[in-house]
Amino acid sequence: MAEVRDLSTQKTVTTSSDGFDPNRQYGLFATKAYKLGDTILTEESPLIILSQKHCHPSNDDIRSQFDTSCFPTNAKKRSVDDSSDNKEDDNDVISDIILPASFNTDDMTTHQTKKLKALIVVAASYAVQTQTLSGEAKNKLFQLYHPSSIDTKGNGDGSGNDEEKDAVKLATLALNCCKDMAASDSSLKRLVQDTNSTDELINLLLIYSCNAFEGGRIYHEISRINHSCNPNAVVCEGNDGDRSSSSGDTSVVKAACDIKANDEINISYLGKYLYAGYPTRQKVLRDAKYFSCRCSRCNGGGSDTHDDF
Repeated sequence: MAEVRDLSTQKTVTTSSDGFDPNRQYGLFATKAYKLGDTILTEESPLIILSQKHCHPSNDDIRSQFDTSCFPTNAKKRSVDDSSDNKEDDNDVISDIILPASFNTDDMTTHQTKKLKALIVVAASYAVQTQTLSGEAKNKLFQLYHPSSIDTKGNGDGSGNDEEKDAVKLATLALNCCKDMAASDSSLKRLVQDTNSTDELINLLLIYSCNAFEGGRIYHEISRINHSCNPNAVVCEGNDGDRSSSSGDTSVVKAACDIKANDEINISYLGKYLYAGYPTRQKVLRDAKYFSCRCSRCNGGGSDTHDDF
């Protein structure tokens, strides 16, 4: 068993309640002891999948949200005609999409530009799914942590640390791009034209940036598990391996070591970079998840605090 607690007050918050403040930090804590390999938590489906990689929604659905000028002619053609085994790679919307000429990306790195394009595609993916997303799932989705912004109309850079301000700036830029790129009468166009919905979309992009797992999966409970460079748990994919729909996308949290009751459950957000040294780990986390890690390994508790491998 595990429960969600407010990291500041250590008070338990029931996952079925409306008591979550999306600008406060929460964590998942063990309510009993676990042995190595024990299952701590299972979620049978994510709240939403925001990715073009696994065709949920389909690439054609996502492309239809944008004006035809946003894609090169050959990209549009292969979306219809290509039946090769490499169709998924060829239909990578992020690679194909063309940013508006009015947006100057000269000061952005290649990595930042790709992240911007990814957020634009995430916005389109969300727009397609808004009509079918249940009210309960939407409520749980927007209870997840995200940085607060001073002005979601594009005039502010958010509050919080520098990393979170960078996240707000990029999300705001993605929103402004969507306003120029959305096709007439598309779900994305309706979303960005509505003042209340633009606030919603900014928050959605920030939730995605802070909480999404591989493939754009966002979970009600698993997405609340915080990072540590000394993780005591791992997230494993379910046995069915079906990523084509949220109903078949089970994920299981297992103990990576013995865990005591009341210990916080932590996983790694680093993938293969978990085995890198301190500078690399910090850079990856700042770039990917917009925070600097202060776990025991990074805060002087490990031997690699200042030296890379």
